[in-house]
Amino acid sequence: MFHITESRKMATKVCGKCGIEKDLGQFGRKPDTKFHDGYFSICKKCHTPRDDTQIQACSMCGYEFKIFELSISRTPACRMCRYLAGNSGVRARLKKYGLTVGELTKMFRGQKFACAICGHEDTNYSLAIDHDHTSGMVRGLLCRRCNTMLGIVHDSEQLLRSAADYLKKYSTRQK
Repeated sequence: MFHITESRKMATKVCGKCGIEKDLGQFGRKPDTKFHDGYFSICKKCHTPRDDTQIQACSMCGYEFKIFELSISRTPACRMCRYLAGNSGVRARLKKYGLTVGELTKMFRGQKFACAICGHEDTNYSLAIDHDHTSGMVRGLLCRRCNTMLGIVHDSEQLLRSAADYLKKYSTRQK
């Protein structure tokens, strides 16, 4: 927001990036815009052209990104970490399993955003956090169908082998 200062009788505005109050002449003008005052929220000095060479690590997951790919805030974070950190359902599951946003992001990236069993790709971060019901140890990320399947068989390897043998015995597919 800009205002007229009493001492200088000149319109000023606070830069959204550096936080310094500056004359309006130091802000880019954009008359046909949704900005109410017709000026950019970041001053010309702070609004530098995109630099594709500068690399910085996400503060949550540690993956390195080009600076322009990170969210602008006090702590730089990638879009995925920002999304996961802002989702209350995800935060509750992270707390339940003792994980951080960064650890969950690394799991997604390590599994290439796909279910650990069937390989179904997940683009909206909805894979379930699979865990051993006895020890509580997190095993990986699964799609809803595979997670439900393991729950139905109570994580029994023997039952899953029996089911696989049954399917093999009555399979009509040619190999």
